[in-house]
Amino acid sequence: MINRLPKTLDQRAQSCYTASMTEQQPWHSDAFLQNRYTRAYRHLIERVLTENRRRVIGEHAEHHIVPKSFYRSYCEDGWLDGEWDAVENRVLLTHREHTWCHILLALRMTTALGKRKMSSPLLLVLNYEQSRSSRVLAAAWHSYATAHADRCRDPKFLALLSKVNTEAQNRPDVAEKKRIKAHQRNDDPVFKAKHALAVTVAMNRPEVREANSTRAKERMKDPNFALAHAERMRNIALAPSGVQDRSRDQKVYTFTHEDGRTFTGTRWQMEDTYVLSRGLLRPLFKTNASKTCHGWTIQPNNKGVQNDPIC
Repeated sequence: MINRLPKTLDQRAQSCYTASMTEQQPWHSDAFLQNRYTRAYRHLIERVLTENRRRVIGEHAEHHIVPKSFYRSYCEDGWLDGEWDAVENRVLLTHREHTWCHILLALRMTTALGKRKMSSPLLLVLNYEQSRSSRVLAAAWHSYATAHADRCRDPKFLALLSKVNTEAQNRPDVAEKKRIKAHQRNDDPVFKAKHALAVTVAMNRPEVREANSTRAKERMKDPNFALAHAERMRNIALAPSGVQDRSRDQKVYTFTHEDGRTFTGTRWQMEDTYVLSRGLLRPLFKTNASKTCHGWTIQPNNKGVQNDPIC
């Protein structure tokens, strides 16, 4: 909650309120707090409506008296009935009047969901007005930014924000848009190159390499891991056609060990037969392949023969 406003803003609201002392009847009580700022906002709107303005491009902005995001007809989380774009809900304001209205709406006239809804429009308006020299607008911007930073330190607010974002991300239409965007991005060769480079840089960081090494060592200390892993790979190899992982290397190689052992088959069959950890022989198949890995080598000039998918 914002506990202060620029002094000039308080003075302006007080003067408008003084000019409309007789306007004490509730006004849009289901949308706004009933305070002096709401009465100042009402006084400004009613004064502008009596002027019958005609829009001049560059001088006027169309403003919704009751924000359109409050209506169910505009968004799902609205709470007001009616037509958000009705003629009686629109008014022409100068850019300065428009800025003041959004400052009042976001900082003093709304609470809870209404305040969250009015945050983004206020930021847009203030960004538009940044090019104009106004100490009052600068003070309003600073006040809002400071209050928002304070609010972000509140665990309750962060939990609520996380809940709202999660619900929004789980909506079917949002999930479909994300899926389409992901497909388009994955088909972009520039993105693929950047992603591959980023992954390579991240995986080569000393702390990441150390963490991966530690996890692998801890995993290998489990006496049941090797047997369970071999059994899992064997089940994959015996899976029906179409269930097997088609992305694997299906070529047949001839492996020789420094102790005289030899084996002919795919790299996956080799690892399963000798109960080797998955990826142990990977250095032999890299672009800059090692000649020997844990005593195993591939026979010279053995490029591998394509075989039927068996693993």
